Amino acid sequence: GKYTVVATNKHGSMESEPLEIEVEDAGEKLAEALDVEGLLFATGGDRKWSLSKVSDAEDGDAAKVSATSTFQESWLMTQVEGPGVMEFQWKVRSPDKEDLLTFLIDGEVAGSLPGDTDWDWAKFVIPEGRHTLEWSFSRVSWASGSHMAYVDALEFYVPEDSAPEFVEQPFDVDLEGLGSAEFNVEVDGWPFPEFQWYLNGEPIKGETSDALFFDSVWPEDVGEIWVVAKNKHGELKSEVVNLTLDLEVDKELADALDAETLSFLGTPDFEWVAQTDESSDGEDALLMTGLPDFGGDLQYAVLKTRVEGPGEFSFQAKIEGDLQIFRAFIGEGTVWGRDFVTIRDKAIDWTEHKIDIPEGRHTVSFMFLQGPKNGGGDSSLWLDEVKFKSSEKPNPQTELVLGVVSEGKLTFQFEAVPGRTYQLQRSTDLVTWELDREVKPEQAKASLDVKIDPASRARFYRIKSE
Repeated sequence: GKYTVVATNKHGSMESEPLEIEVEDAGEKLAEALDVEGLLFATGGDRKWSLSKVSDAEDGDAAKVSATSTFQESWLMTQVEGPGVMEFQWKVRSPDKEDLLTFLIDGEVAGSLPGDTDWDWAKFVIPEGRHTLEWSFSRVSWASGSHMAYVDALEFYVPEDSAPEFVEQPFDVDLEGLGSAEFNVEVDGWPFPEFQWYLNGEPIKGETSDALFFDSVWPEDVGEIWVVAKNKHGELKSEVVNLTLDLEVDKELADALDAETLSFLGTPDFEWVAQTDESSDGEDALLMTGLPDFGGDLQYAVLKTRVEGPGEFSFQAKIEGDLQIFRAFIGEGTVWGRDFVTIRDKAIDWTEHKIDIPEGRHTVSFMFLQGPKNGGGDSSLWLDEVKFKSSEKPNPQTELVLGVVSEGKLTFQFEAVPGRTYQLQRSTDLVTWELDREVKPEQAKASLDVKIDPASRARFYRIKSE
């Protein structure tokens, strides 16, 4: 049909030129290709998705798109009313792994499939409300040959109500040096369960999905890990697994950096040296030099620390050399990035650098890469005077005030910092604590209601701030 828009203010109104939209019957063909009824589909981009005969697909057909040149992108889209579960099969045919097929929910990436991957089954939980689902295929590869993406056997449904049940359990992770760790579970149950991960009996703040990821594992992260899945029909604890780390914190690193309150971990391949020949404070500093000449194998030195934001992280740095890369950043990144602090192919005298640290726990990484020496000497990096200044308000004395016990609930108040997150935790033995809920009071006087079950055994509660 034809659409117009009218703009009006106190001086008058004006109507736009009409926009005519025509809907092709391709949506019906796409629904047929995807083996689904009751959903409408649209397609666009550089190339359109279409029904195609595919010998190894369910029912012999699937939705398919081909990319004929590099950097082409094509999308397939529908809308659903949640909550529910979306299942489908997808596949990418490509000469290498560069191409990417992505599934998005309301524009946010929920899953992806790299190039040259055979049929794979995917399952995603769609939250309550109306949501746009999109499959986007991007050709990044320059290689010649076929570049195709397929989607098939799509099903959107609301499961029957059931208590949580683990389909896949987490596994132990053993690290012999600086590295990351990931724990995943797959759980059935409806309504889809809520999750809370635990480390050595303590709930891990903010870790409430079906996956737990440590971008850098520190000695304080090691121990027993499990997750609790819970919905209105019950709750279930996963198997207990272990995270181990064979790496000791070198206290000399913190001493040389004047950061005794922080811990530092460096990659074992290259040694960070505490020395007194060069420093910004006239005492000592940390030196990295003698890295391999730039070649086919990418080798660089890494130093990491961890801070609890919000706050300001600062340090002094000096670089000698003509071809090298120095980076300092928070979160995940590579030596090729350009955000935060990045200094390329330039010598600098002692200079202070600052990084704003947002709220929460963050890893700060230093990276140093030697460029081509071209017959010359080594590039060198010195670090000194590392400081972290927290901007967090101090914790006030928390005063619990017993309220009224009535109608099967206990009401109490506590002193709070407005805007800060507090955890209400519960226990039956004062040893193992579980997260009951998180609250972020808007007033200095916070109130909480706790339901009392007369049939349950004794239960203890405590409140912890960030």
